Amino acid sequence: MNKKLILKEYDKHLNGIILGIILPLLVLFIVYLIKFNDKISVLEFIKKMYLVNALSPLLSLCAIINLGLFYLLYHFWYNNAARGVIIATFFFAFVVLILKLSN
Repeated sequence: MNKKLILKEYDKHLNGIILGIILPLLVLFIVYLIKFNDKISVLEFIKKMYLVNALSPLLSLCAIINLGLFYLLYHFWYNNAARGVIIATFFFAFVVLILKLSN
């Protein structure tokens, strides 16, 4: 079987959406581990970021990683998965907008 055909099985919108949501959340968790690992819990970290109006800019910065993911998927011809990443990025933009409007 052709290697290219096997890899094209993963070219689905849902795979891109899942990657596009997990990767920014992973970056957010890494920021937590670097700055606040032994001081507070993850939920307290998110609550504190929300209270000081830093959660929406932090989520915006975490979603930037989707640009690199989009480029990689698009470069290797995973067009449907790349579209899923765009959908996930719009989801993060919507969350950031809600957080901005709530403050």
